[in-house]
Amino acid sequence: MTTLQAQEELSTARRLGLLGAYREAAAETGIDVAILLGKDSRESRLTRALSPSCTGDNGFGRGISQIDSRFYPVFTEANDPCNHRAYAKEGARILAERLAEFEGQVRPALAAYNAGTESVRGALEEGRDVDSVTTGGDYSEDVLRRADAFGEVLPAREASLPAGLLLTGAALTYSLIRQD
Repeated sequence: MTTLQAQEELSTARRLGLLGAYREAAAETGIDVAILLGKDSRESRLTRALSPSCTGDNGFGRGISQIDSRFYPVFTEANDPCNHRAYAKEGARILAERLAEFEGQVRPALAAYNAGTESVRGALEEGRDVDSVTTGGDYSEDVLRRADAFGEVLPAREASLPAGLLLTGAALTYSLIRQD
């Protein structure tokens, strides 16, 4: 993703009034806004790749975060797929669960968001890269590249967490792995 593409998608998120939902989700989960935007950019290009009914993945993926109705029927039946705020926040909550399952490791958590926890655990047990089981074989790396692009264009006033808040969980792990 180029910075121009990130700016265009961020413009869409602003137009839809979604940055507040991402900031709230970041504060609730400890996951950096740039990662949340990167994930949903991969999932739906921040709504730009969705059908008019806000679905994708043969109708199973719902909303901006492409939450699968087969695995999250209670949430998807209760929420209109075009309710982007609800889906952005639920997608962040699901990613936070994956981060807890993988002890804060960002790449496996992102891969599990896409391919499921058991698939990622199987890949790790077999010594394969976590992305080997994801759509396109590059999900976590692509999301992190997108997060980097959003980090470059996201103004400080729209930053993920309030100034002075200690970064924990994914945000801390993300910042540590990106310094390598």
